[in-house]
This record gives sequence, C-alpha cells and structure tokens, in this order.
Amino acid sequence: MTTSTKVKSFVKQVVAVIQGDSAEALGQKILRQADGELTVQIAIFKSKVIKLETNVEKAKEREALALINNGKLIDEDSDYVSNLLLAENNVISAEEELETMNRKIEFLQKKLALLSEEVDA
Repeated sequence: MTTSTKVKSFVKQVVAVIQGDSAEALGQKILRQADGELTVQIAIFKSKVIKLETNVEKAKEREALALINNGKLIDEDSDYVSNLLLAENNVISAEEELETMNRKIEFLQKKLALLSEEVDA
C-alpha cells in the first residue's frame, strides 16, 4: 500500500533546483517569503486602485466641464477645442493607469494561487 504526500508544487520546484540536504526547509522558507511578498504587494496595489478610480472620476468631471467651457462664453481667443482634447487625453491616461494596475493585481493573484498548488511528493 502506498501513501502519497501532498506538497506545494512551488516547494517541489525549489527542492529540484537546490538538491541539498536542507532543500525542503529552504523551499518552505522561500514559499513563506514569496507568499508574504505577493500578499503585501497585492494589498498595496489594491489601495492604489482606489486613488486611480478617483483620478478617473475627476478626469471625467474635468472633461464634462471642458465641454461646457467651464460655463464661460466661447470666443475666438478661446482654447475650447484644445481644452476638450486635453481633457479627453487625461481621461484616457487615467483609465489606462487604472487598467494597468488591475492587470498587475490579477497577475500577482495568479502567481499567489500557484504557490498554493499541491502536487504528489
């Protein structure tokens, strides 16, 4: 009768690379470090998402104000069109920053999940 022991695939990979007497212990330590680093960074990035969402909202508000020329008459010396284009670019930039941060979070969450995968020892 055989019994199979489950270990984290990450630890198994580290053990395979190190091939030493204390490879298992080192693998466990590296696992804890990687888990901690990823968990902390995900939390930091999530807090940044809140600020980036606010930036998107503010950029959209400024774009709406630019559309109505901040409630002022549009005269021939006005930068109405250039202000509209600038406001649009600011919205696009803010949305791209938010999207990039969300992709980073998703990537790190996938890597964190990989640390928890178990394989036969």
